[in-house]
Order: sequence, then C-alpha cells, then structure tokens
Amino acid sequence: MKNLIVLIALFSMVFFGACGHKKAHENVKGERKELKEADERREFKEKGGRRELKEADERKEYKEEGEREELKVPEKFLAAFKQKFPEATEVEWGSESKNEMEAEFTMNGKKMSASFDITPVWTETETEISEKELSAAVLNTLKAEFAGYKADKIEIIESPDLKGFEIGLKNGEKAVEVVIDNTGKVIKKADMKEEKEKEELEKEK
Repeated sequence: MKNLIVLIALFSMVFFGACGHKKAHENVKGERKELKEADERREFKEKGGRRELKEADERKEYKEEGEREELKVPEKFLAAFKQKFPEATEVEWGSESKNEMEAEFTMNGKKMSASFDITPVWTETETEISEKELSAAVLNTLKAEFAGYKADKIEIIESPDLKGFEIGLKNGEKAVEVVIDNTGKVIKKADMKEEKEKEELEKEK
C-alpha cells in the first residue's frame, strides 16, 4: 500500500510537471505569436505611412503641374520676351504678382530671369554668376565692408535704372542681401528675412 502511494505521488509529479512544462511552452509560443503580430502591425502601419507620404507627394506634384499648365502666358508677353531675348532656351514662365510676369531661361550657358510689367515692358534681368566673375572693385567692397560674410548667391542685376550685382551674404545665422554697382558702391543692403516677407506680400497683391 505504501509503495502504491509512492507510485501515485511520483506519477502525479511527472504528470503535473509535464502539464506545467506544456503550459509554459504554450505561454512562450503565445508571447512569440503576440510579438510577431505586433511586428506585423507596426510594419503594416509604417508601410501605410510611407504610402500616404508618397501619395501626398504625388498629389502635390500633380497640383504643381496643373498650376503650371493653367498659367496661360498672353501673346504680348511672349512677343516682348522674344524680341529682347531671341536666343533664350528652356523658358519657363511664372508670376510673382498680379502686375508682373517673370520668365526663367538659359542663354549663353547662363541661368537667367527677366521680369515684365503688365504693359508689358521689361523691368529687370538677373543672371547667375560665380564669385570669380565679380570685378575687382566689387570684391574689394565685400572684403572691406562685409568681412566674415560668405557669398551665397550672386547675380548680375540689370534694370532701366541700374546695372550691378545682387549678392546674398551669410555669416552664421546672419543673412543679408546687397546690391553693388560696377564701381563697388553699395546701392542697397537688406536683411534676407525682411526681403522674403516683402516678396510674400507682393505675391498676395
């Protein structure tokens, strides 16, 4: 009888031990399954986010293309531009305000832009150049009056009243835009942030 009780006790230990091991194994499997499902949900969410960003970019690009197509350039502007810049290529038109049209184009290997008022009469031309193309007088002015600044963007600027250089300068967080004539005289100096705000206001007019 005593031996029977011992056998029953041993059997119970083995049986319940096996059950406990099985249950623990099932718990581990369950946790792994939950982790896998969580990873799948996260991956699905990330893919969805990327897809939404891609679709947003596509909608933005489509909208911009539509806006370019909607911009109908009156024939009088095309004729005035062709007369002044007969050798221009890669011409793209835009409008910075209701009273002005601007054409960006390439001519003689240079990136340029030209503005016309509503008449249309030519008002300004800007031509991108490098710092090494600046005259000695302009370089001397930059060294003397804007020491520590580095040229960010340089353009030849020409209008009925002026021919000189428009130069964007940066010194750390400071950014200014200056206009210097061919003799090296500073015609205009403005804070870049203020200039951008003015441009935004002009576009709204």
